[in-house]
Amino acid sequence: MHDFYREENAWPGNRTELMEGACKALLKELNKDHYEAVDDWVSDRKLVLASDYLASILMLSNVAGIACDRIHSSRVFPAIHEFDGDLFAMKVAAGRRVFKAAEKKRIEPRHRKIAEYMAARFLASRVRAGLSLRRVIALMTGIDGGTAPDLRGVYAWLVTMLSGMADHVLIHDPYGALIYGDAKAWTPHTKRFALQTLEKLAARDPWFRGDNWSRAELGGLSDPALVPEFERILTKDKCESHLVSTVLDAIAGGPEITELGEPLLTFIRDSSKPDHLRSKAIDAFAIVCPARIQDLEAVLDEVNDNQLSDKDDYLRGALLRLLYPNVIGADRVLKYLKKPSDGVIGRYHILFRREILEQTSKNNLSLLADNLDDLDEDLKVVNDHDYNAFVSRLIRLLIEEFGEDVSAKRLLSWLKLGVDQYESNRLGSQMLQSGRMLTRPGHAIMR
Repeated sequence: MHDFYREENAWPGNRTELMEGACKALLKELNKDHYEAVDDWVSDRKLVLASDYLASILMLSNVAGIACDRIHSSRVFPAIHEFDGDLFAMKVAAGRRVFKAAEKKRIEPRHRKIAEYMAARFLASRVRAGLSLRRVIALMTGIDGGTAPDLRGVYAWLVTMLSGMADHVLIHDPYGALIYGDAKAWTPHTKRFALQTLEKLAARDPWFRGDNWSRAELGGLSDPALVPEFERILTKDKCESHLVSTVLDAIAGGPEITELGEPLLTFIRDSSKPDHLRSKAIDAFAIVCPARIQDLEAVLDEVNDNQLSDKDDYLRGALLRLLYPNVIGADRVLKYLKKPSDGVIGRYHILFRREILEQTSKNNLSLLADNLDDLDEDLKVVNDHDYNAFVSRLIRLLIEEFGEDVSAKRLLSWLKLGVDQYESNRLGSQMLQSGRMLTRPGHAIMR
């Protein structure tokens, strides 16, 4: 990144530009262990072609590396002399830092993602020179037509580099192309076709996301040209696959698109949609319509007044995380806090137990204490664990921040927050875990 910025005087606009810059920078740096005396006799173009060729062998042949001489070659480290390339240029490329020098005059990929990009660049150049695209795809896919797991990166970059043929490549692994390639560099047509292919994939394999829930990479799919398609999916899809979650993450990872504001609000307010997806829609709305954050406050009021269903507090947690403390301040936030749903350790539960107080400024801690009566009555029952934890943490923070600088009367009012209606301490030993004595002239308070 630094080398790219230093040379271009600008940050890369997408992942393709970043990878190009990385390859260019690394090809300029010498591996002293593998330096060839004739290094400067090879043109830049031949050096790029040779390095891409070596990267394609490393990625496609399932070898551990390449030996730069015959003496140290083996089955997993074939000699560079075995390959049908420009030996002179390949030996020079092997001495550049785009590859990692291993012992016994061997090289390995320095960084897998860079090697995948270079391999795809080589394959794309061969396809443009006349090599059958079908043969290339057959090399990377299995009998079921899906991409081999260790070649998904090469495949994804191939989609980007063969933009004019992307429709013929995307059908094999549209989700892999999105998360491992550079969808931001795709044309609107390619993005639209990718979305259509994702819909077919969802019908065939509903849980296609598996354990990869990347969001930033999906952002490249989001494009103003796809607003009608996104709106159709948000409105009509039955949410019985990973398709809607993919669309929502793509929107949340993409640019501002104000046209998506109303479809997202409609989705958020639709109680027939799964709550965890409505929560994702809240995050997406905040990204694409930052100027309409007040609309989310209205949604929170509807949730708080039980006008919108929110059984497990998915919406409440997502909304409060976005709105507190900049939109809803410490003077109002307590009225939106309720007892967390039993058996659900989600965003709201964590927010209530820890994050609300972490996000509260020092000066507003006392404001929370003064307005504690605004908390929901269900929270204040004797021995409520969530309430006790919240109040205990609040009292401890107040004493740590102000304990030696406030009057005894003020300090006593804070301590009384931990006393129940029977004048018994409801916090136990949680309140002052440090066990310290707070002293100042005129009073002493001990645990």
